[in-house]
Amino acid sequence: MQRHVLSGGVVLVFALLALGSVDDNSSSGSGGGGTSSMVDTTTSSAPQTKAEYIGQVERELASAAHFDGSQYRDTKEEILIETVLFGAWAQEINRATNYELTASEKAKVARLKEEVSDIQRREFPRMRAAWGKILAQAMWEHNMTVSTGGEGNRTLRLTAAIFASNGNIKKINGVVWEQATLLRFKRIEYRWYKGEEEYTYFRVDSPKDSAVRRISGNGYEPAD
Repeated sequence: MQRHVLSGGVVLVFALLALGSVDDNSSSGSGGGGTSSMVDTTTSSAPQTKAEYIGQVERELASAAHFDGSQYRDTKEEILIETVLFGAWAQEINRATNYELTASEKAKVARLKEEVSDIQRREFPRMRAAWGKILAQAMWEHNMTVSTGGEGNRTLRLTAAIFASNGNIKKINGVVWEQATLLRFKRIEYRWYKGEEEYTYFRVDSPKDSAVRRISGNGYEPAD
């Protein structure tokens, strides 16, 4: 088979689409400034008294009880917002260490953490599937197939003739890596034709879906 070299234009289009810098329905590579795929949620908020903090925890518990992630499925930007929300919840939970809490107050924080963990376990597989479908629709005209699979949709699969070149794989992997980490994919696979038995793959060091972690730098903070 003929080996294909990825043109700079296609690299740019893929980069913009993968990072959410252009409208999903746009057919060109132009557009305004985009949103960074990584958001740091470790910035400290204004100091609160213990009573104010527990009040916030109670409000977050009420919010978590009625959480509906389906409102974050239409665009890559909305999916990113959902990951940022999880990071903000994690930050709120971790702030408990700033206070001398009673047993009942600690129980409320623990219940919030359990609620968030359950939500994440349910939502992340759906988020990855939705992100993969959006990207697949965007890249169809560029002769690239994108899909998710495996347990919990934690494998991202990209297939295109351009991936006969290791250089092209390196370029594209550099573009999708951060958001794949944020969405907690575990593996990214590159094939240059459907059914290829030998292919290139990369393992992604991301937390379990249930792990309540803050977003920091190029991924998630380590477990406490």
